Amino acid sequence: MKLLVCIDDTDNMESIGSGELLEIMGKELEERCLGKAGYITRHQLLVHENIPYTSHNSSMCTEWSINGEDYECVAGFAAEFLEANSAEGSDPGLCIIKREELTGDMVKRLIAYGKCAKTMILRKWEACKLAESMPDLIHLSEHGGTGDGIIGALAGCGLRLSGQDGRMKGKIYPENAGIFMTVEHICSRYPFDEVRTMNGEVLPDETKIRIGEELKGVFLDHRIALLVKLSDGGYETCDKKELKKY
Repeated sequence: MKLLVCIDDTDNMESIGSGELLEIMGKELEERCLGKAGYITRHQLLVHENIPYTSHNSSMCTEWSINGEDYECVAGFAAEFLEANSAEGSDPGLCIIKREELTGDMVKRLIAYGKCAKTMILRKWEACKLAESMPDLIHLSEHGGTGDGIIGALAGCGLRLSGQDGRMKGKIYPENAGIFMTVEHICSRYPFDEVRTMNGEVLPDETKIRIGEELKGVFLDHRIALLVKLSDGGYETCDKKELKKY
């Protein structure tokens, strides 16, 4: 069984971030032999003065592969973990979705909700109403404070389902920054599925790319892509500022 697991609003200014917390949660899942955790994506939501957030108002989402018979145990573990490890003063929310059991219409509604969270102020009751319309497929729970984190947690799952949103958690600091590498070499050496230009063109294996000091993947077409731009010397990897919109 494939699950999408997303958390939001679990931190404060002194604590570890939600992405690191989700990573720790995934490692503990594996240590308990309850499943396998996948990579984590960060999804940017609306930044607005009427929305409380710690730093950037983003939610963190991952995929877990589990034995279907362990679902209740896994959901209970995730809820208990968040309850015990979220930072003081936070408003944690947890969303778990049985990804493979969603119908096409359900996926469209979840994606639409996620996109709305990037441009509109949403309320908890809206998140609850959407989750309740898909009984037995969505676990949505509050774990302290106002519990407003359920809004971002559900939205993060919707954006992950779209396959067109989010940056991968973590950065790669290549030891060979400044040199040219082919797309084929980059994808064999680092965890990227493909290399794309900023306008969406997928570059062929033999294309040479100048490697920057930091590499970070984005989530496009359900694949991990390294984005590049044209410069005087050919293609080079995009910097952090250029990836902000993801």
